[in-house]
Amino acid sequence: MMGYRTGLLLLTLCWAGVDGQTLTQSEPVDKKPAESHRLTCTASGFTFSSSWMGWIRQAPGKGLEWIATITHNSGSTYYSQSVRGRFTISRDNSRQQLYLQMNSLKTEDCESRHITIYHCDDYFDYWGKGTTVTVTSDTPQAPTVFPLVQCGSETSDTLTLGVLATGFTPASLTFSCATASGTNLPDSVQYPAVQKDSYYSAVSQIRVKRSDWEQNVSCTVGHTTGSKTVHIGPTPVPVQRPTLNVLGSSPEDESKGSFSCFAIDFSPEKHEITWLKNGQEITNPISEIKTPAVSRETENGPVYSTASYLNVSELTEGDILTCLFEGSQINENKSVTYKKPTGVGPTPCPPCLDIKIKPISLEDMFLNKKAELICEVTPKEGVSVEWQDENGQVIVASRNLSESNGKSKFAIIDVLYEEWSKGIDYICVVEHSDLIEPKKEPYRKSEYVFVTNSCWDHAMETDQDSMGSTALTFIILFLITLLYSIGTTAIKVVMLLKARASPDTDIM
Repeated sequence: MMGYRTGLLLLTLCWAGVDGQTLTQSEPVDKKPAESHRLTCTASGFTFSSSWMGWIRQAPGKGLEWIATITHNSGSTYYSQSVRGRFTISRDNSRQQLYLQMNSLKTEDCESRHITIYHCDDYFDYWGKGTTVTVTSDTPQAPTVFPLVQCGSETSDTLTLGVLATGFTPASLTFSCATASGTNLPDSVQYPAVQKDSYYSAVSQIRVKRSDWEQNVSCTVGHTTGSKTVHIGPTPVPVQRPTLNVLGSSPEDESKGSFSCFAIDFSPEKHEITWLKNGQEITNPISEIKTPAVSRETENGPVYSTASYLNVSELTEGDILTCLFEGSQINENKSVTYKKPTGVGPTPCPPCLDIKIKPISLEDMFLNKKAELICEVTPKEGVSVEWQDENGQVIVASRNLSESNGKSKFAIIDVLYEEWSKGIDYICVVEHSDLIEPKKEPYRKSEYVFVTNSCWDHAMETDQDSMGSTALTFIILFLITLLYSIGTTAIKVVMLLKARASPDTDIM
């Protein structure tokens, strides 16, 4: 069951409303029964040493109750019967401060929910804003703190942040926020605590610059059980290092070079690419072009890719050109060494590879239930060849051979009839040191003609030759039959004529 609570608030009012005349009071406080506490009220803007001062309290829903008064020179003090012997009023004119020492606090010191507001006053001419004093026998319970962030308005220069504190007791609570550099943020709005069962909840909100929020804002909740701090800022972006590829080429002028740097799949987007020569930043290139970052979505969020193209002069053999990638949280670099061109004319482009897939022998397939599938690559220098299945897995049974004349390289696999009849795809993968990415040539069994696309013309020529031979054979057979029929008919006619001339001759 919730224990008794006493809250005391001491105010200072400015009856005449004169500018610059203020009474500043202590912060709210929570106390247990029988404990002591001293309230302080600091005056400014009027002659404190010639003014009688006093304390007045007010419980929620109740009227004002006079507590104590002290004369200007501390010569006399006056107390209400309810606090006599326990409360002591005093003053220090040199500091312009008024005090109220409260001893043996008890629940009878306030009404209602045991929260009272104590005001200090200058003989009713000036009033302080009040100090809330809570007296409770409950065991203090620390608040659970949650950060709050405004939804939407992503392009606005300012946004609203908040802090929610729940499940605490006693009710007194303070909120304060500061930037990442420690600068306090003013003008926060704190709403009164709301009670549910035996515990309280409260919320505070503040308007901040987006730039401060992006660097994280720290909000602290103060309570009798201690303080708790939450950090409010953007959701952290997953960090992913880029894959860097650096390429270089040399024109006819031996002192100039062109270089490309590709940064692939990095996160977050913020980055900078800088070119270095022998460890020093290049500040006077012939030209430098940087492409905007292009994004693509992954299961972990967006990743970005970009490129930088550099033309530079005053190069000598052995100079090291470095592409330095600087992200918001990561740095990467990759270098190439400049070499003078070895021949006349521009440096040749990556090799033009001729990739041919020799079709499966149907005769071998039907007779032996397997056949060789061959990928031929020309030229073979600097080339590696392998077969992969349709899932991109390397076929380990692949064999590599080179022609005796040294022009081509082969990758050979044995394809079983069961695999071939199912129409499984195979991919010939060719890698070269001058290629940015491998070249791939697929092989797929045709539904109608068992040849690859690269051999379609050859198959058609073979079929056409076969059809010509068949047609010629039919023509020859037709002519032989025709001649035989003509010869037979002629013989019969001659024999018939002879029979008529000689009636005794039998006609067969």
